[in-house]
Amino acid sequence: MAMAGEIDVYQPCPCGSGRKLKFCCQAIVSEMVKVSELQESHQHQAALTLLDAIEKKTQPRDQWSLAWIRTSRAFLKFALGDVAAARQLVSDVLEDIPEHPLAVAVNAILAVSADGYPTAMRAVYRAFQYSAESQPFLLSHLSIAIAHQMMSKGNLLGAGHHFGLALRFDPENEEALELFRGFVRDVRIPYPLRDSYAIRPVAADDPFKAQFDQAVELASHARFSDAAKAFGAVARQDPQRVTFWWNIAVCHAWAGEDPLAVEAFKAAAAHETDFESAVDCLLLSRLLKAPSAAAKVSSLIAEFTVESVSKLLTILDQQSEFARVEIAPEEEEQFEEAKPAAVYRILDRSSKAVASTDLSADNVAHILGEFVVLDRLENESESKALLSGYGAERLERLKQALMAAAGEFVKPSAEVKEHGFLRSEHLALVQDWYFPQDLPIAQLNELRKSYGRRVVDDLWPNVPQEALGGKTPLEAAQVLDLKTALAAAVVELDVFCEKNGIPVDQAAVRSRMGLPAVVLTELDSPPAPGFGSALTLLSLRHCSIKKLSDQNLALAAEHTMVLGHGTLCCAVLTEALDRPSLEGKFDVPRTCMFVSRIYARRLDVEAALSWVVRGKEAAIARKLPLNDVALWEIHELMIRSQHESDPRVAEIAAKLWNYYVPKLPEIREMIVGVLNELSVPGPWNSPVQPIGATQPLAAAAVGSSGLWTPEGETAGQPSKLWLPGQE
Repeated sequence: MAMAGEIDVYQPCPCGSGRKLKFCCQAIVSEMVKVSELQESHQHQAALTLLDAIEKKTQPRDQWSLAWIRTSRAFLKFALGDVAAARQLVSDVLEDIPEHPLAVAVNAILAVSADGYPTAMRAVYRAFQYSAESQPFLLSHLSIAIAHQMMSKGNLLGAGHHFGLALRFDPENEEALELFRGFVRDVRIPYPLRDSYAIRPVAADDPFKAQFDQAVELASHARFSDAAKAFGAVARQDPQRVTFWWNIAVCHAWAGEDPLAVEAFKAAAAHETDFESAVDCLLLSRLLKAPSAAAKVSSLIAEFTVESVSKLLTILDQQSEFARVEIAPEEEEQFEEAKPAAVYRILDRSSKAVASTDLSADNVAHILGEFVVLDRLENESESKALLSGYGAERLERLKQALMAAAGEFVKPSAEVKEHGFLRSEHLALVQDWYFPQDLPIAQLNELRKSYGRRVVDDLWPNVPQEALGGKTPLEAAQVLDLKTALAAAVVELDVFCEKNGIPVDQAAVRSRMGLPAVVLTELDSPPAPGFGSALTLLSLRHCSIKKLSDQNLALAAEHTMVLGHGTLCCAVLTEALDRPSLEGKFDVPRTCMFVSRIYARRLDVEAALSWVVRGKEAAIARKLPLNDVALWEIHELMIRSQHESDPRVAEIAAKLWNYYVPKLPEIREMIVGVLNELSVPGPWNSPVQPIGATQPLAAAAVGSSGLWTPEGETAGQPSKLWLPGQE
């Protein structure tokens, strides 16, 4: 709030009455500013004392001023942890002025904090209805609180929509912007659940237009559960209308009512005449439906005590079934107290049974679980260790392996805890191959490609799926009634593969399953204001990208880049850069780098290098600074280094050293670090040139430029503290 001397007395009063300040709370505004300043500096008790003084001199007839004072006191009580007193104060205000905007907003925040969502839904909806105009800051933070609670319960579509809602309420809220960006870019979340969907409209002369508009009005005030019921009332009069069922589904999903959304998406699919649109609806129902107990495997953690960490590590380091892995700094931060002293992969066989040079898809060791040894805390006599694996049977096998290896040095100390789950149909697909750290990069990449092919060609077709009635995809291919469900399963395979960095050709999979090729449709409907866009990744899947208007193509390019779907990004960005009418509308070097990184991650070296050529030429044509061109050279070197026999590696390394380093001494250390990390021999790693000889890849410098590096990937391994596919 501005200082009293700067306040325009003809602006709306901060109390929320809707009157001008001059005719409302002008008498107390300067002191209320001081209260706000004390609150911002966390001097809550001093602020309460000042509020007491302000209230004593406020006349009883000044109802709105008193309401402002008491609501502010409630917020301070809440900050001090006295939730009961805060709620009573707000309740008293609302008894006198039921639609007081500030009190209604504070009441909703208190209700969500104390009762949780959806219990607090009615209080939240009153805030969205009465406080949106005058209290955007509070409603933005209210939306964030709801989004966090939805995330914790797995209501992902609702969580994402409320993060976006927080930004709509208050575009200046930097926390909301950061959280929304973080959500839509989080590749651990299935991409269809990070997307933004739209309320579908009806024609102006539709016989149900009046009722339909009432439902839309409720949705526009973020009263999504009420809107779903209102759309349901219309659907009961014409149950064949896909539009009604779609809107019911998305509103229930935004409200965090996933089971109801699942059924509505199924109904939309059943009445959809367009096959691919029906597939989209069915896919969303699959992703929102929680698996039954029989269709999931729990991630279990067993806790142990360790008397001597050093002795335990010495013993485990001698066991070939216990493979020690490096711990990244960001992974250490996941532990709030004790930090990990060591992390081991527990294997199903000795890591030394097969020489690294002879490893293949048929003899590579498999990872059964993980053992994390924690440092001892200062106030504890023993250290802790955590053993994790999927399912009780596997965890018991891991326990036996640990006790056989460590014996008396570890002791079980607590009950086994459940930490998330994995769908049973995904367990067989999760990357569990162990790759020795000394494995040559070329061989490692071949094994990674083999893993991807095995998942798509061998494993997935033969794993029973709950959504296919317990049948495998190959079995479902023989059942005509499962045609739509099977097509949805193919898209769900793409979702899994995108999440785990596996390239998949959906057209080839569909052909193998006997499904028809995707029939492309034109998609040029304008975005619906405030409700997302028709240009979702699912709709772009069966959209004729070449027929998109320039405006929608540009929107699609931005959308696919933000959500990060590799296949669609490549298709959309290629069309955008090749379209003459969009020349000059895109940062060509940046876009080429983006696409090149996608192909590099997919180990498609030829495609990645073709985009390097295009991007480097564009950078030179635009006369970008020399250090930008140097980054292209580094990027190309990293890609080519995946193949030890590539003759250009030595040539590019020499060019970086002999041409760029003398001209750009400020990037010398970064170049030295890259060349040494890639083990490229030359003067940069000779004893005479020690700079950077032991330095890692200079991740900070390279990463800030968005360059793909082989070390930036997990090298096909599951994350050290999180297994791919975990839900």
